Parts: sequence; structure tokens; C-alpha cells
Amino acid sequence: MLVLKKKKRKAGMRAGMTRTRIVEAASKVRLAGGADNFSIRAVAKALDVVPATIRSHFKGGMGDLLDEITRSALAELTPPYKPQQDPKDYLRDFFRATLAAFRQQPQLGRLVIAHLSDDPLLSPVFAERICATLAAIAKTQDVGSALQLFLNRLAGLVIMETASWLASEPEAVKAKVLGQTSVLSGAEFPTLKFAGEKLAADLIKRGAAGYLDKVADATADALIAELAKGGS
Repeated sequence: MLVLKKKKRKAGMRAGMTRTRIVEAASKVRLAGGADNFSIRAVAKALDVVPATIRSHFKGGMGDLLDEITRSALAELTPPYKPQQDPKDYLRDFFRATLAAFRQQPQLGRLVIAHLSDDPLLSPVFAERICATLAAIAKTQDVGSALQLFLNRLAGLVIMETASWLASEPEAVKAKVLGQTSVLSGAEFPTLKFAGEKLAADLIKRGAAGYLDKVADATADALIAELAKGGS
């Protein structure tokens, strides 16, 4: 009778534990506790394993884990093309989905932007689908310039639309802005002193129903126009 010898697991390994499972748990831990409370130990506790188990799957430690969280988020935001899908519609859908997701998870949004700024090719799947979209719109082979333009737009949009004040009530936002401007000297800050009401109104409208879709479509359309101009 042939008896197969079981392969001995390395120290820190656990049956059933995978990178995908760890990333899913890590994303939830980071969302629940915030960046300041995020650690490999916290992820291990959530999975009921020792920290060595996490490190055995992520040899690069925290940096490796954060990179994988970023890749996972980007993969969800860039699904495969649907049959006959217009690349312009794909781009609009991307910006809509991105704003909706990162408004709910602003820390994840800023993590993604930071990692993409350091390495635009961090997620080859994301980069391929976005570059293919941009090339189809611009009808150009210069995908490098198109990708940089796209990343600049994306970074500005995410940073502005995931600000912490968005979690506040509209009236609280208004009161804060008016309070900040009311104490300013009209002689020293003549523009800000009398712009409080307008600034407050602009901030409040960002929390209105339908605002995110409008700003996402406007961003996509502006990028489409710029790409078309560059490719002509």
C-alpha cells in the first residue's frame, strides 16, 4: 500500500490561509480601525492566527500587504470590458465606481493614490485595462502620456472628494467655515473674509444627492476631450 507523505508546512503557515483571504481581512481591519491602528498584528488577530502566519505569506511585511490591498481595490474598480462596451462609457463607469467606493472608504482611496503615484504599474491588470481604454479614446500609441494625464485627474478627484469634512453634517460644515472666516481681519484677508458663505455653500453641495455622479462624469468628459485633442 502506497502511503503519501504529507508535506510539512513551513513555520507560520496555516492550512486554508491564502494571500487572498488575508487581503480581504486586512482591508476590513483597515476600514474599521483606520490607518493609525492598522498593523500585521491586528490582521493576525482578526484571522485568529499569529503574526508569523501573515508574514509567511507577505515576505515584504507591511509594505507588501498594503501593495496587495491596493491591487485588490484596483482590480474591483476595473472589471473586464463588457461585449461592445464603449471605452468612453468604461471610463465614466470607472470614475463613478471609484468615487462611490472611496467616499465610503476615504483611507483606502488615499492609500491607492499614494501607491499609484509611486508605482503606476503596481497592478498590471488595472494598468492594462486603463491604458487600453485611454488608447482607444485618444487613438494614440502614446499611452504613457495618456496614463499620466489620467492619474493626475484621478489623484486630484480622490483627494478632494474624500476629505474628512464630508463625514460631517452640512450645517456643521457651514458653521465651521463661517466660524473660521468670521474671525479673520478684513484688512489682512480681504478675499477670505467675505467668501465664507460661498465657500460653505460649495462644500455643502458636495454632499448632495447625485453630486458624485455629476462630478465623476464631468471629470471623465474633460479627460476624454483632452485625450481626443492630444490624439488629433
